[in-house]
Amino acid sequence: MKDLELALGDSVSSGLMRSLRLCIRPEKRVDLAAIIENFEQ
Repeated sequence: MKDLELALGDSVSSGLMRSLRLCIRPEKRVDLAAIIENFEQ
């Protein structure tokens, strides 16, 4: 069951990263670390 959760988490996070890259235009690309910091606050 743990493996399934890990695989699911991986696919979800990679999907999020893909959509983030699609949403953010290259000239307006933001540092991912900064985005993650904002989420954690």
